[in-house]
Amino acid sequence: IVRYIYKKKYDDKTFTASILSKAVKRSLVISKNKKKYSLERTNNKKKLSKDELSIYNSLFSTYSELTISDTYHTIFSSAFRKLKNYLTTEWNIKEYFKKNFGYTFFAALFTIAIIIMYAFVGASEGFFIFLFTAVFAVFGLIFVVAGLKTASGCGKIFAIIFGLCFSIPPLIVGLSSIVAEDVLSGIFVIALIAGFFLYACLIKAPTQLGAQTQAQLEGFKMYLETTEEDRLNLLMPPQHTPELFEAMLPYAVALDVENEWSEKFNKILAEFNYSPEWYSGNMKSFSYGTFAGTLSSSFTSSFSKAKIDPT
Repeated sequence: IVRYIYKKKYDDKTFTASILSKAVKRSLVISKNKKKYSLERTNNKKKLSKDELSIYNSLFSTYSELTISDTYHTIFSSAFRKLKNYLTTEWNIKEYFKKNFGYTFFAALFTIAIIIMYAFVGASEGFFIFLFTAVFAVFGLIFVVAGLKTASGCGKIFAIIFGLCFSIPPLIVGLSSIVAEDVLSGIFVIALIAGFFLYACLIKAPTQLGAQTQAQLEGFKMYLETTEEDRLNLLMPPQHTPELFEAMLPYAVALDVENEWSEKFNKILAEFNYSPEWYSGNMKSFSYGTFAGTLSSSFTSSFSKAKIDPT
């Protein structure tokens, strides 16, 4: 939930944070053998919330242990969808942030109107060629975006390749023609389009609830990345510091400060000779300061590949 609100969207790292949350609650064990990760259930479900239990049961409905690979793409893609559906259904992002599509739409019409008016006022032939080829380029880019959002596996690859092939050649022809005949017109149009995209980004605004939540998340993030080790020792009894590290780790991953959070505990965990019960792997090269960052990045990459149908 934290990452979904923080990023204003669902992404693969959201699933990573969710799995880590289940791991530190001792509901599953993460294992690493060479470069392959696997998940093994422990049936310890006491600390799982209702939504976490739903994802947990979805993952381990058939197998008690899963290698994170596309062999189990059906299971992982189903779990991904369940988590995404839960977040988008239970946590309406529009209550936190307004994208103001209406203003963006009118700005787009205004930008197009200016370009068309400029074209008929006295632009060169190269400018008309540029406009004509730009239409193909836009449709090609829309195809790429649609493929990234909806397709998977070979379908996604095809959508990207087809969209780029449909958009890049016409765009090159259009740009070359306008550069050859009317450089100022090209600069004008590019600046106008860049201004539109800048406006579209800036017009997005948080609601009152969104601004309040955003401020709280930023404050929490600041705590995770800037708290000093000595201060942690004063705030928490030494015997509880590993528990504090584990409890906050999924949130650190969700807020992209897992490296900073691990670094704060580097010396403390070394003193405890900390060995996570929820992680099994080669501990010879284990570094407390880099553990979370390495695990998060490689874990997210593995999940991204595992959910895709190889065929």
